[in-house]
Amino acid sequence: MVKSNPLVSDEKYVKLREVADLLGVEYETVREWTAKFPDFPALRLPKGIRVRPSEVVAWLDQFQKEGGANG
Repeated sequence: MVKSNPLVSDEKYVKLREVADLLGVEYETVREWTAKFPDFPALRLPKGIRVRPSEVVAWLDQFQKEGGANG
């Protein structure tokens, strides 16, 4: 029996446009987050940036709890 690694997720990475649509925000907003916030959970690849939606939601929750950029 092979144990699963808790550090590896089965959730797929998606394009920024897809996560923007899921969140109901503009693509440019998500693009700005990747540039402005070093802790934004993104995977930077040669063909573009990818994210896991659940990681972005968790990041937004934490960002809000900390008071955003001013917290």
